[in-house]
Amino acid sequence: MDGELELQLPTTAPHDTVGILFVGFALSAVIYGVTCIQTARYFRLYCKGDNWLLKSAVISVWIIETVVTCFTMHGMFYYAIQSKGDFTALWMIPWTISIQSAFNTLSGMIVQFFFAWRIFILSARNYWHTSFICSMSVAQFAMGTSVSILWLGTSEQNIKVLKILVPSFALTAATDIVICASLCYYLHARKTGIAATNTLVNKLIVLTINNGIFSCSMALLALIALYTLPMTQLATACCFLYGKAYINTFLASLNSRLKTRRRMTNEEYERSAGSLLCKHLAESISVDDQSLKETTSLRDAQSPRTPLRFDDVIDISRNPYIQSGSDIPMP
Repeated sequence: MDGELELQLPTTAPHDTVGILFVGFALSAVIYGVTCIQTARYFRLYCKGDNWLLKSAVISVWIIETVVTCFTMHGMFYYAIQSKGDFTALWMIPWTISIQSAFNTLSGMIVQFFFAWRIFILSARNYWHTSFICSMSVAQFAMGTSVSILWLGTSEQNIKVLKILVPSFALTAATDIVICASLCYYLHARKTGIAATNTLVNKLIVLTINNGIFSCSMALLALIALYTLPMTQLATACCFLYGKAYINTFLASLNSRLKTRRRMTNEEYERSAGSLLCKHLAESISVDDQSLKETTSLRDAQSPRTPLRFDDVIDISRNPYIQSGSDIPMP
């Protein structure tokens, strides 16, 4: 056999491979539970307002991750139960593990297209930039599909597959970095100089970076594992988390819209409330000195001296001076 395609005999103990796969499967199961909660929250809060294309994307990535989770369970059954005691089986790839590369890159491409559309809107319809990101996403999907096809054909970890895995993970990480950097750039360009608007934009930038780090870190970790620990299954364990990182980033971005809108509404309310307070204070200052002294003396005689509260200005029903029709006295 050609020397490049010869398999190296395993040199690690079983717990260095199956143990890592089990940890990856356990973490992926937990993240899948979070995915289901995020999906249910989306359809409860946003289903009626979003268009059919966005709802179809959510349903598609959720179905893909459900199928991938079932495939992962079968893969763990193959390693831990079906091949119990067979040391060489650790270096065989069951078809349910092999095909996950195509499914993961497919869900990743759907999510990356969604963020590319956001970049298209924020960049004032920059077709070149958006096309470049979409091209990178399609390329990483093509590489992931090639990996699955090769693994399905050989059912073994050979050098040919590893040569495609390395650029596939690298391109995936690069695409995520480009998307994150582009969103941050265009959001930063939308700053207006108004403090409230700038604060909101900064929070969106932080959210974008956090979402990008989660998905990009899985691809980078798998890439590092291929170089540093090639004789273990750490890279495969990272693949268990790879697709779920994308769908949770996608759903977290969608489900954060209501919170962002509420924050914007609260800030507008505070600004209008502050304007109302200034208006009342200005009116009270315009009262002539004699009327101010008489009103102040009457208030001191009837009730203890109390400061003007912010809530009293906003809620007229709680302000005794406005109820009585008199001017607001200065404290």
